[in-house]
Amino acid sequence: MEPIAGIYDYILVDCPPNLGTVTDNALLACYHVLVPARMNKKNTRAITILLDQIETLEDAFRVAIQVIGVVPVGYVPDADQKDITAELRENMPEYLTPVIRKRETLIEDAWQSGCSIFSYWPSNSYRAKAQRESQQDYLQLAEFVLARSREKET
Repeated sequence: MEPIAGIYDYILVDCPPNLGTVTDNALLACYHVLVPARMNKKNTRAITILLDQIETLEDAFRVAIQVIGVVPVGYVPDADQKDITAELRENMPEYLTPVIRKRETLIEDAWQSGCSIFSYWPSNSYRAKAQRESQQDYLQLAEFVLARSREKET
C-alpha cells in the first residue's frame, strides 16, 4: 500500500469474513480497521476473536493496527438486535459505530443501476424514504470514521 498511500486520503480494503492469510495480510496492510458485523450472538464472539487476532498480529509484526469501530450492519431494531447492540455498547463503548439499517435490496438496486446509494433514485415513495434513511446511515458512519481516524492519528 505504501506506493499509493500518499495519493489517496483513504483506501478501503475488503476481505472475507474469516481469519486466514488474506485477512491477516489485509489487516497488516491497513492503518485503521472498520469491522462490519451483524448483531447476533455468533458475531459478537467473532468480533472478540478478531480483536484478539489483531492484537496477535500487532505483537508478532510490531505494528499498530487501530480499530476504528464495529459497524452494526443489516440492523433491524428488534428486541434481540437492540439487546446485543446495547451489550456491545456497554462492553466495547469505544468500538461501536452508528448502525447501518437493513437495506440490502435498495443497495443492490443502486449497485445494479451503476450508482451509489447517494445518486440512485428509487421509483416509489417507500423506497425513496428507505434511500434517504440509508444515506443518513452512511453519512453518519462516514463522519464517525473521519472523526475517529483523526483522533487515532493524534
